[in-house]
Amino acid sequence: MVVSVDSQKILKKKRQYKGRKVSSYSPMKRSLNLKRTPISLYFLPFISALFIFSIYINISDVFWQIKTPEMTLHNFVLPDDIGTRSKNNRSLRAFVDIPLPENPQKGSSNPEGSFYLSSYIVREDDRYSIIAEKFNLTLDSLLSVNHIDSSSLPIPGIEIKIPNISGIYYRVLKGDTLTSISTKFNLDLQEITHVNQLFSSVIHTGEELFLPEIAMDKDKINKLIQNRFTIPSAGSVKNNYGSSIDPTTGLKNYSYGIDIINSRGTAVYASKAGIVKNTSYNSYFGRVVLLNHSGSFQSMYGCLDSIVVEPGQVVERGELLGYIGNSGFKTYEHLQFSIFKDKEDVDTLEYIF
Repeated sequence: MVVSVDSQKILKKKRQYKGRKVSSYSPMKRSLNLKRTPISLYFLPFISALFIFSIYINISDVFWQIKTPEMTLHNFVLPDDIGTRSKNNRSLRAFVDIPLPENPQKGSSNPEGSFYLSSYIVREDDRYSIIAEKFNLTLDSLLSVNHIDSSSLPIPGIEIKIPNISGIYYRVLKGDTLTSISTKFNLDLQEITHVNQLFSSVIHTGEELFLPEIAMDKDKINKLIQNRFTIPSAGSVKNNYGSSIDPTTGLKNYSYGIDIINSRGTAVYASKAGIVKNTSYNSYFGRVVLLNHSGSFQSMYGCLDSIVVEPGQVVERGELLGYIGNSGFKTYEHLQFSIFKDKEDVDTLEYIF
């Protein structure tokens, strides 16, 4: 059988498009017209879901940009104070009841009221002022017994000494006697003898005596702390600085500093000398004290139960500002403590000594 050239071309085209649907053949163009298969309707739900997801992502990004602060204190305006200022006869010294470690340096047979040291291993977020508050000690005591003479922060993992009572070491000078030392520091002679477990009134030059309830020289401690702050209150410290996801709502939040968690009425002190810029009420931070410090620093104390200072008042480090409460947005009792530099928020914990 003889097959024409045109027929051979048609057969070749059929082999080429084998398995595809052919709608028609055009003799003039000598070509096959193929049917185009439409996109299956099964893909439409997946395409729709992808489109909706992209819209959700865009909306979330916009919402996060709205919630992220561009400037912290630049437009941080507090309305007039509506909080009480009474002290409510609360103790000016509050502490977390944490027992001392069980390895006193002088053994287990220490007379009641005598001085001894225990060991403590520094943790990751520890600072000297935080450790002192943990054990209800003055910062001076911790610095003195550990012979700290630089502004360096404690290194996690190292061992430091914890005194059982507040006070400082005194190095005996030439010509010193127990009587002259007791007169110089206005201490009872028998108290010095008892605290240091002395069995004789004879002391030697260079010997160290522990003087209870005596503070370190103010210039010396300020030189050690420098531009850093001290922890303003006792309690469990929770570093929330930066952005985080709220475990309850699942939304992104931004925190300006640290939370110090303790019971209502725990005293709050100035973490650095400064001037009270404002004492007011804010819908998010509750009752707030805002202090101005040298070096373009500011510190904020929020969620207070009550405030005991006035705007314009000059305060020293350790001076009472108010008491812990839950007047802010968060429901649990705590102090919201934040540090700002040039009106920009900083990692508060990194500035605490």
